[in-house]
Amino acid sequence: MKTTKIISTMCAVLIALVMSACGETSQSSTESKAEAETTTTTAPAADTESETTTTTVVNDESEAETTTTTQKAEEEKKVVKTGFNESTNIIAKNGGLIYHIPYYFQKNDDNGAINCTYNEYGGSKISMFFDYIKYGDSVKLNDEGAQQIFNTLKEKIQIDNEFSSTKISHNTLLGRTRYEIAYTKTDNIQNYTSQVYMFLLDNNETNTANIGIMVFALMNDTKHNFDYIKDADSVISSLEIDKDFVYEKPAETKKDDNSKSEEKKTSEETYENNSYYDVVETASWTDMLGSTHIIHKVKAKQDVSISATMLAYSESGSVIGKGSSDIVLTKGQTNYFSYFFDEDVSNAQFKPSFKTKDNSYMLGERNGVELVEYSITGDNLYLTLKQTIDELGAFAKFKILLYNGNQIIGTEEGYFSIKAENLDGKDSTDVAEVWTYGKTYDRIEFIYEP
Repeated sequence: MKTTKIISTMCAVLIALVMSACGETSQSSTESKAEAETTTTTAPAADTESETTTTTVVNDESEAETTTTTQKAEEEKKVVKTGFNESTNIIAKNGGLIYHIPYYFQKNDDNGAINCTYNEYGGSKISMFFDYIKYGDSVKLNDEGAQQIFNTLKEKIQIDNEFSSTKISHNTLLGRTRYEIAYTKTDNIQNYTSQVYMFLLDNNETNTANIGIMVFALMNDTKHNFDYIKDADSVISSLEIDKDFVYEKPAETKKDDNSKSEEKKTSEETYENNSYYDVVETASWTDMLGSTHIIHKVKAKQDVSISATMLAYSESGSVIGKGSSDIVLTKGQTNYFSYFFDEDVSNAQFKPSFKTKDNSYMLGERNGVELVEYSITGDNLYLTLKQTIDELGAFAKFKILLYNGNQIIGTEEGYFSIKAENLDGKDSTDVAEVWTYGKTYDRIEFIYEP
């Protein structure tokens, strides 16, 4: 599927389904206040609104009523409140939709996307991300296409195999087909539960789709500030169509005879040398767990994204392993494919292959961060970084080749948003700390991937 930009929204039905055991039933603070006022006499104005008392105690019956009222008020204090209120909501527009977002979220700049976060004092974190994609006339979204998008997002936000996943479901919203999926993980040691919900809303009349991600990392057995389940449901149910939004139809590229011959030429080229890159260096090793790592350093001839696969064969010709690596190349610069095999396949026969792919709709500008200097201290590598563009892509990352002499002995990588979160604009700087325990090296090569 060809996509050029991202959008997102969230699936409230799945939120309520999966998280129903994680929060208490919400009750409006307005309702609570009204009910308390009908059964109690309020304290003087200097006291807080939530404090309640009676002015006199006439008899045992009135004393019992006062006790009951006080207990009821205390219970009402414990009820988790909702933060969704049309008078205080944040109103944001993106990709032809109008979003109503609870006031307690902080709205962050993210290249036109809607990126909102909220951190509780107790450690829980909630985030929402909304944006949209455009695709060509030849593309028709279906369950398979939706799954491809969800898989890409899953990889980008590093959802590992410990998360359980629902199957894709679809229904309608605003008269359009909505696809949704949810991932859940419980960490009993750290005592928190993580839920990730993804939502895809297809608008086939304009060849666009709205995509959303909502992430909950909630501490268990903790009283939360708001009823995030109910608020998330309200965000979705309140979605409106932005009638003033102008859709830009993506241009369809027609292939002429020259482009067809170029494709044929490319298909005949080798994995090691082709029109996109040349393999300039290789390395391999087996770690202490018996797993095999293979690195192919390449030099780019074009700005292009590459998806590569390497199959390992036994002497009898049977496949005994498969590794894959997706990279983004920048013309004139180096990068590397990294293949991982669970078992020791160092004596196998290998067959690599590659294909170009459309740049991800989450791809930012190239050459966004430069390495100013680095230092090696014990088991840590410190990278002093400088941002060279106004805004980084949400998933821009660095990749590191570790050298001992002239030999590649390891690799490292990390996202700038996590390792160098103080990079917040052109000419801003930060230091990223990378743990390199057990690796002996004397120099590095820094690679920026948008």
